Amino acid sequence: MPFGEYIPFADTLPWLHRLTPFPADFGISAGNSATVFPARRVALAPLICFEDTVPHLVRGVVAGARQQKRAPDVLVNLTNDGWFHGSSELDQHLVTAVFPIGRMPHADGPGGEHGNLGDHRWRRVIRTPGNLHRR
Repeated sequence: MPFGEYIPFADTLPWLHRLTPFPADFGISAGNSATVFPARRVALAPLICFEDTVPHLVRGVVAGARQQKRAPDVLVNLTNDGWFHGSSELDQHLVTAVFPIGRMPHADGPGGEHGNLGDHRWRRVIRTPGNLHRR
């Protein structure tokens, strides 16, 4: 997310860092390859925040993992959509991720809100309650 996970043009225009609440070296940087994590009998491929809504990023993660002969079984989205509690953003994020993820099992846990686990046909298998705003 521009000005969230990265600062566009920061190398060219370093003064842009002054417009954010983060120090210039706050430790987030792009990786150089897809990563797959083994978890018992499945391989998990992470997508961060909005990446699950961008088709070429999702294809790149899956293709990169397959080139390493580590094809993912499940795509896992790690995000903090809890910032948007009470808005339609949570549902919009889930809906816009349908097309890029396509026919792969998926899981998301949007930071304190509900979590979802879906199958390869995009049927929601499990929806967990969140706990950030539980009363």
